Amino acid sequence: MKKANYLLVLLIPMLVIFSCTKSTTTKPVITSGYKLIKFHMETELPSYVNIMFEVTDINYIGVADLVTADFRVSEDGETVSPTESFMQIRKRDMIPYSLKTVLLIDNSLSVSSKLGDIKEAADSLIHNITDQQEIAIFVFSDTPVLIQDFTSDVELLTAAVNSIDTGYATTDLYGAFIEGLSKWEDFYDLSEIQQGFLVALTDGSDTQNSHTLAEAMEARGDKWVYTIGIGDEIDPEALSSLGNAGSYLIDDATEAVEKFVEIQAEIVAYANSLYWLNYLSPTRGDIDHTIKLEIIDNENTESDSYIQETFNSEDFYSVNQGIFINVSETNPFGIDSLELAHLGNYILRAESFLCNLPPQYIWTTPDTDIVMFEENTDADFIAYIQASGNSGDTLTITVEDTVNTLTKNLFITITNYEVYYFEGFEDPELPEGWTTSGNVEWFITGNNPIQGDYCAQSNYLQKNWSTYLTKSFSVPAADTITISFATKVSSQFNNDLLTFYIDDVSAATWNGDKNWGIFEYDYTTSASDTLVLSWRYSRNYFSNYEFGTALLDNVQISW
Repeated sequence: MKKANYLLVLLIPMLVIFSCTKSTTTKPVITSGYKLIKFHMETELPSYVNIMFEVTDINYIGVADLVTADFRVSEDGETVSPTESFMQIRKRDMIPYSLKTVLLIDNSLSVSSKLGDIKEAADSLIHNITDQQEIAIFVFSDTPVLIQDFTSDVELLTAAVNSIDTGYATTDLYGAFIEGLSKWEDFYDLSEIQQGFLVALTDGSDTQNSHTLAEAMEARGDKWVYTIGIGDEIDPEALSSLGNAGSYLIDDATEAVEKFVEIQAEIVAYANSLYWLNYLSPTRGDIDHTIKLEIIDNENTESDSYIQETFNSEDFYSVNQGIFINVSETNPFGIDSLELAHLGNYILRAESFLCNLPPQYIWTTPDTDIVMFEENTDADFIAYIQASGNSGDTLTITVEDTVNTLTKNLFITITNYEVYYFEGFEDPELPEGWTTSGNVEWFITGNNPIQGDYCAQSNYLQKNWSTYLTKSFSVPAADTITISFATKVSSQFNNDLLTFYIDDVSAATWNGDKNWGIFEYDYTTSASDTLVLSWRYSRNYFSNYEFGTALLDNVQISW
C-alpha cells in the first residue's frame, strides 16, 4: 500500500540577504486598524465555506490573537449567525501546517573576514526555530550549493553552518536566488497549507552575469523574500527589488545577529497570523452569493479591511450532527459500509458536522489480518486501508471524534473481486502507457498528493485551452468492472471543468473548488477487451482564474 506522506503545513522557506544601510522597505502611513489578505476560499459539502487569510496591523506585522467573536461574516448583505452556522477559527497549531526557511549565505572570497560573524548570525536564527518550522541552508559563490535540506534538527543545521568555508572570487547572486526560490511553492487548500520565505545574505552584487535580475524577480513572483546586504560593494536597488518582505543594509557583519533574530520573529508572527475560518452556509440552490468577511470595530475602513468573494450554493444540503465518512456529491451523507476487492486500496476521510470544536480523530480496527490499516499521522481525519483477507471476511472500523464525543462505525466486506490495476503515480515521470495531450501537458507533482509522495496534475491553461491524461487498459469483454480514483479540483465555478471519460463518453464532471474525494464507478464493458480512460481539464473563454488545476491519484481497476 502506498505510504502516506502528508505535509499539511504552512511551508515558509526563507532566503536572507544582508545589505548595508537602513531598511529600504516602505510602509503605508495609516494610524491604526487591521488589514486582511485572502489566500484561498473554497466550499465543500454539505454547505461549508472555508476562507484562509492573514491578518496584519497597518504596518503589515502579523496579528495572532483574534478569535471567532472578532469576525463578522455576511452573505448577500445579511449577517451569518456564528452559532447557527457553527463558525470556527482555526490557527496553524490546529491544522496540518509547515513553516520552512531557506537560508541563503554568500560565501564568496570577499566574505572570508566576515565568515565568523555570518555563522554566528545564522546560528541565532537556527536557535530561535519554532514549532512546525524547518530550515534549509544554501551557500553560494560561483554556484549555489545546498548544504542542508529542510530539517528541524538544530544540531544538523548548526553543523551545516559550521561547515561553511570560503568559496570562489565570483558571485552568482541571481542564480542563487533562483535556486533557493525553487525549493518550495506556496499553496493553500483544505488538506495542506504551504508558505515560504527566502532569506539571503550577501556582501556583494552579481558578478557572474549567468542570470539576470529579471530572471530572479520572475522566480520570486509573489513569494516572500528578505535580503540583507553587508558593506559598500552591494547593489542596494537589486536587493530592495528582491526583498519584498524586507531589505536591510548593515555596515558590519556583527549587526547580522540582531537582524536575523528580528527577521525570524517577523516570520513567526506571519505564520501565527494565518486564520482559517470555517462555517456552514444557510444558503441553498444553484445561486451565486456574495460573502464579506471583516473584523468587528476595525478602524481601518479601506478596501484592504475586508475580504469579499462570491460562491455558488449548488448541491448544498442540510445534515444532522455526526461523523460522516467519504462525503461526496454522489454520497452526500457518506458511506456506512464498503466492499473491498482482495488487495484493494481505499482511502477513508472522516468529517464531523454541526460541531462547535475542531475535531480530533482516533481510528480503530479489530483485525489487521483482514484489512491492513494505516493512519495519516499529519492528518488524523484520513486513514488508508488495504484488503488483506479472503472473500467473505468482514470487520468493523471505528472512528471517534474525541473532542466532540462522536463515533462512527464502518462495516467492511471483502469481495471476490481482484485488483488488476493500481497506479499511485509514485515515480517523478508519467507511468508507462499514460499519455498527455492538448494545449499543455499533465505532469507528476509532489504538490499535495492524497497519499504517498506524488500525484498527477494538469498544467495551467490559457482561456479556451484544455489538456488530457489518457490510459488504455485490457479488461474482460462484456463484464462488470469497478473503476475508482481520487481527484481534487481547484478552479472557477462553471468556467473550468474536469471531465472523466470512459471510452470517449463523459461519466462525471467536477468544477469549482473540490477537495480530494474518492470516485467509484461500476461499468459494464463492451464486446471489446480494451478500455480507454481519460481525464480532461478545460478552461473556457469566460474564466478569469489562471491558476486552475486538477489532481489525480490512486487509479484502481478491479473485477
